[in-house]
Amino acid sequence: QLIKKKEHVNNLKEELKYFLKENNNETTTKQNIWDTMKSVIRGTTISYNARRNRENYAKQNNLKFRIKELESQLQNTPKDHRLQYQMIVTKHKLNLWEQEGMITKLTAARQIYFEQANKTGRWLSYKLKKKKKKD
Repeated sequence: QLIKKKEHVNNLKEELKYFLKENNNETTTKQNIWDTMKSVIRGTTISYNARRNRENYAKQNNLKFRIKELESQLQNTPKDHRLQYQMIVTKHKLNLWEQEGMITKLTAARQIYFEQANKTGRWLSYKLKKKKKKD
């Protein structure tokens, strides 16, 4: 998923160019450069992902706060159509954010299920061993 994000790819390219410019010399071995490059990539990816998650949570919290504000305003003036329209739009935006999160979680669950589908679990192997001991 992160490979498809242009912002992340460009940031990663800049980090790697800087890393290679600073560390690519004759005194360091290729294996050492490769290992440290992997850690740079890992750190950059983790920081990008954390920043993106923080921004998403902030947007969701702002939308929830805006809904509460609109609800309190609608209690004071229930016939204001502008406020009703803003409330509908804000709830729709929040719903879209929540659906994106659900899609991500569902995709992860499907992937885990697919990876574990044809494997006999620990429980089944335990039962088979127990049955063999009885025989």
